[in-house]
Amino acid sequence: MLHFKAGIPYTQTLIWFGVLAYFWVKEEITYGKHRQPNRLLAMAGAWRGEEKPPIGISAFPASWRDKPAVTKPKQ
Repeated sequence: MLHFKAGIPYTQTLIWFGVLAYFWVKEEITYGKHRQPNRLLAMAGAWRGEEKPPIGISAFPASWRDKPAVTKPKQ
């Protein structure tokens, strides 16, 4: 948005966003270390289980997920 409205290059906006995100994530980690998670959200996470893929991945058929990213040519 700043690139179009104010003519500020993407490289400058990304630098400042990175600095802001660093301090934001630092505060989130500190907060999480000193507070218990919301019980309802923790129960929902435990119910989901690790054997199920995230929703974004489960939208693709299993045959697509299991293929390697790079295939070697057959000789």
